[in-house]
Amino acid sequence: MALPKAPTTFRRAVLAWTPKLMADFGFDEVGAAAILGNAGHESNGLLAMQEVAPASGRGGLGAFQWTGRRRVAFERWLA
Repeated sequence: MALPKAPTTFRRAVLAWTPKLMADFGFDEVGAAAILGNAGHESNGLLAMQEVAPASGRGGLGAFQWTGRRRVAFERWLA
């Protein structure tokens, strides 16, 4: 997979994780790109692991910005 711009944190992650998602979970390149694109969008290119200015509560956490019960489960998984 060729990306036209100089490497960034997100681009490096995409290049590293795309083949892993394809090999480990059977995604095709488009499916892997969709998953990683969502993570990149939610976390500002993997730069914001905590939601900025959440509307309520503690906001989202992690690359996918998990909230509510999913955030609690993610925090437990992290521990």
